[in-house]
Amino acid sequence: MNTPVRRLNPTLKLAAALVALCAAGAAVARAAEQYRHSFQNSLVTSDTMWVIQTGTYYMSPGSWTLTGIDFTNTNQAGAYIDTSAIDANANATYSTTVTFRNVTAHAGGATSALRRQAVSVRNGATINIFSGTLTKEHADTVIDSSEAVNVTGRSTFHGEDILIQAIAPRVRALNIASDSVNKVTLVSSTLTTTGSAAALNFAGAGRAYLDNVAIATTGNSAPGVQFARSIALLDYDGGTIRTTGENSSGLWLGAGNVATHVKAVLKNVDVRADQGAALDINTHIPDLLEGPTIPENGSVGSTGLYEVALENSTLSGALGSIRITSSATNGAATASAEIPTRAIITLQSSTLAGDVSVRSAARLELTLADSRLDGSLRAFDNTAGILNLSGATTITGTLAATGAATLEINLDNHTLAAPIHLGDTAGASINAGADSRVAAPITVDPGATLRFNLAGAGAFRAGTVNLSGRLRISGPAILDEPLALNGSDATIIFANAAGDDLTLAAGATGTASLVVESLAPGALGQSQIRLVVDETGSLSANTFTLAGSGTIDLGLATYTLENSGSGAYLVIGSPASGGYIGSLLNITAAAPAAFLGSLDPVHSHLASRREAIGGPLSPVRKPIAKGDSGSLWMRFRAGSLSADSDNLFTSFDQTTTALVVGGDINWDTASGDSITAGAFADLSNAEFDFPGSADGRTRSVAGGLYASWFHHSGWFATATARLDSLKHKLDTPAADLRARYNNHAVGGAVEFGRGIAWRAWWFEPALQAAFVYIDSAKFTTQSAAAENRAGVNIGSTRAVRALAALRASRTFGEGPFSLHARLAAVHTDASGGSVRAAGFSSFTRQLEGWSGEASIGAACNLGAFGRVSAECGHTLADDYDRPWTLSIGYSYAW
Repeated sequence: MNTPVRRLNPTLKLAAALVALCAAGAAVARAAEQYRHSFQNSLVTSDTMWVIQTGTYYMSPGSWTLTGIDFTNTNQAGAYIDTSAIDANANATYSTTVTFRNVTAHAGGATSALRRQAVSVRNGATINIFSGTLTKEHADTVIDSSEAVNVTGRSTFHGEDILIQAIAPRVRALNIASDSVNKVTLVSSTLTTTGSAAALNFAGAGRAYLDNVAIATTGNSAPGVQFARSIALLDYDGGTIRTTGENSSGLWLGAGNVATHVKAVLKNVDVRADQGAALDINTHIPDLLEGPTIPENGSVGSTGLYEVALENSTLSGALGSIRITSSATNGAATASAEIPTRAIITLQSSTLAGDVSVRSAARLELTLADSRLDGSLRAFDNTAGILNLSGATTITGTLAATGAATLEINLDNHTLAAPIHLGDTAGASINAGADSRVAAPITVDPGATLRFNLAGAGAFRAGTVNLSGRLRISGPAILDEPLALNGSDATIIFANAAGDDLTLAAGATGTASLVVESLAPGALGQSQIRLVVDETGSLSANTFTLAGSGTIDLGLATYTLENSGSGAYLVIGSPASGGYIGSLLNITAAAPAAFLGSLDPVHSHLASRREAIGGPLSPVRKPIAKGDSGSLWMRFRAGSLSADSDNLFTSFDQTTTALVVGGDINWDTASGDSITAGAFADLSNAEFDFPGSADGRTRSVAGGLYASWFHHSGWFATATARLDSLKHKLDTPAADLRARYNNHAVGGAVEFGRGIAWRAWWFEPALQAAFVYIDSAKFTTQSAAAENRAGVNIGSTRAVRALAALRASRTFGEGPFSLHARLAAVHTDASGGSVRAAGFSSFTRQLEGWSGEASIGAACNLGAFGRVSAECGHTLADDYDRPWTLSIGYSYAW
């Protein structure tokens, strides 16, 4: 069955066609209207964006995606994309997120007042650009828009597969402008400049993440990446930095007068500066668009901290791979203004192609792990450098320091093949870990100092050492090549000698002085310590000498130096060689003599009282001397002791001052004898001056009792007892040793004699026996050096003194004035007082034997009851003498 075909009415066909045509036209019109609303050159209200002034596009709040847009404008205004959030009246409101794909933005034109950035990201906005070209052609002198892309104000910028270029003088490619920028990310992109400006500039705090990014500049003073007055982070993985202009660094890091902390991490990045330094940390402000701010008074007080880490990367520069300078000399700043700069640079499997230099108070810590330095490291002026080397690291140049620079070289399982050269007053320390050595020559000029700090390293080995300055050794070191000692300044210092500290495998030439700062505890007390071992057996007798006096006082002992073919030896002296032990022994030896001498004021007072009772004209001189009576008395005494100046050990000087006060009562027996009993107190201070810088002091607080019997025929007997509390102090600054210890002394004396009156004379021969016991003391020496802190034991001391004396007095007139003289022969026996310390044998020192004493004096009555006296004397002995003694006294009787 055939179905008929229904045909449309021609009128309906025409109507349908007209409807379709109208719909298409409406669609075209709507699209055109949207385009016109978006990009026309006047303010138009729209739901998608606000268009303000010629060629300037402000994005409204929200998220937008624009594809295939060309913002290039050839009129005077140029192109400008600003992701500020604004409303219809151009008031800022909320942040905006805009994503561009395949976009071109060209800020050009010829009128400076209308020049802008190609892209500005600010006020919390986010802009993402995937594929495109962002260009700035001219600098702006009105709002200082000197970059193609500017990121500021809590904003975020992300770019992939884009080219950011500045093709005008003093115009940057990408500028991170403020401290509040969130993040900048570039992936597979390129930054270029042609003028004197950085391709990537950190003008404020910011974080930038670069992945496979190429950075290039062709202008002079145009670094690839620049950090100025920043607290910034750069994370750079893959890419290149290339600069070709004069003084154009690959990375330029500068410090302003705010605290600066820059951290850069580069992985798989090749940095090359054809006419500059690859990494330039420089607070001197060159002719750069952006630099540190220096106040007009020239005062700069900030400190820059820069941390740079490289992995599988290269720094190559015609002016050095790394150049660090800490100064600010431009503008209003004075030529001496300096900004302290500290750099911490770490390389892992990376290369430095070019010298590393540090100048002007800068501080560098450089770590090379399995890396390479094709060049030298040079520290100048008053800089400080720390070099950490480990693994298969190679250095082809020299490690050099001049001026007052210092280097610290830390070796960890590493052989250093780079020569070391220290000039002027520079210093260097080699801190060697296990399996480390220096294979290249070391040269130390006059005035310079090299330190081997080798604790825990086992035997450290080095090659040739040319020593004209100072070498300080802490730990055992072996020199495989000849040691060349040049000039009078050549000095080897042993910090903590333990024996066999320096081994010369190939001998030595020339001469040098040796200094020993201290001995290790295990070596202290040994009779012989070999400092230098000469394996060739050819050391001459004058190769080494001890600096200074030819002896070294290490506190607990004194040593001299002896050279033999096999090495240089410290030889301990006998106790007579002095040292700290000698000083202790001298204090100990002087104590018995000081105690026995302190009994003399009591005996002198009693002799004066006996003369007043039984002497010529006694009723006139002392009408109340006989019978029941009493007296109060005091004596000031002072004296010096000089011990054997011909012997260093026994040589010392002592000065003593003391004040004695006492009181007694007297009564007569029925037979006419007189009996006196009393008590006294004594305060004394003895100052010691030992050889060198050592000195000491003994202070005593004492008290005692005495009694006397005086027969009417002239015979007499006395007994005295005394107890002392002693406080001793000893300081040896040269050896950094101090001692503080206390002990006690107890003793007394008995005396027997007769007083004889003849005309105006009074004679009194007497015999005396005295004894003293001083107890032991135990203490630990005080010192900043642990090896000098040692326990010391001082044994107890006993001494007995026998004395025969004759005292004669002459009274003038009716007795108000008299003169007297005294001669005595004394013999002292002493024992004990041994000193043991730090493994030394027991040493003992005593002042004993025969001595002779002579004194003269005068006395005068003051009224009926008072009497004043004065006396001076001199003592000669086998081991010492007392050049002078002085005693001034006063007594009041009733």
